[in-house]
Amino acid sequence: MRREVMYRWEIVRAVARLTERRPEALVGAGTVLDAAAARAAVEAGARFLVSPSLHPDVIRTGHRHGVPVFPGVATPTEIVRALEEGADAVKIFPASGVSPSWLRDVRQALPQAPAIPTGA
Repeated sequence: MRREVMYRWEIVRAVARLTERRPEALVGAGTVLDAAAARAAVEAGARFLVSPSLHPDVIRTGHRHGVPVFPGVATPTEIVRALEEGADAVKIFPASGVSPSWLRDVRQALPQAPAIPTGA
């Protein structure tokens, strides 16, 4: 089995276990890289999806199943593209690669972009 497929099923199993043990919890799935992983995570109970980069098929799949999607972005161009693709918010990743003033400047230019800085 390919490494990424094995990883996908590890995520799915973890999401399924968490949602079974804690049905009241808001459980999401991270490092979702493709539509198949997005669908599997949602079917396992994920209530939101996070990706380290911008994958329009993940956004479409998440929305098809009624869950918000937060793709990873690193530039203003990627932020705009993610919003155009329908992202619910953008994950600034890796946030350790930018300064607070960079984030402030980007937020000033793109105030409509809900941003979640991530990564140390």
